[in-house]
Amino acid sequence: DHYAEALCGLSGTAPHAVVPRAFEKRLLAELGYAPLLERDAASGEPIDPERRYVYEPERGPMPTSKSNGDLVVSGQTLLDLAADEFARPQTREEARMLLRALIGQRLHGQTLHTRVVLRELTDL
Repeated sequence: DHYAEALCGLSGTAPHAVVPRAFEKRLLAELGYAPLLERDAASGEPIDPERRYVYEPERGPMPTSKSNGDLVVSGQTLLDLAADEFARPQTREEARMLLRALIGQRLHGQTLHTRVVLRELTDL
């Protein structure tokens, strides 16, 4: 159902950057790997929108002093992703990198065919 909804969203007026993120988040949840987005995995405290976090796939977001890296995102991005709010360009980019990394880890190198479909649709 979520896949069909994503395909309809891609063919509709929804911004193409938003549809794949919502689908990827749902995919992880359906597979039993819903990302922790609203709580600090180390302390259980609510995510601080002003902090940076490194996302440890087996645990969740952990505060970090790093400003960038493969799984480093802002607290605001985590909160936006939890709320399916993709208005901020930084949220769209960081959410894309984070979700791709989390899915990639679970796929163990296999291709996610929705990415191929998205590329084909954008080529039309």
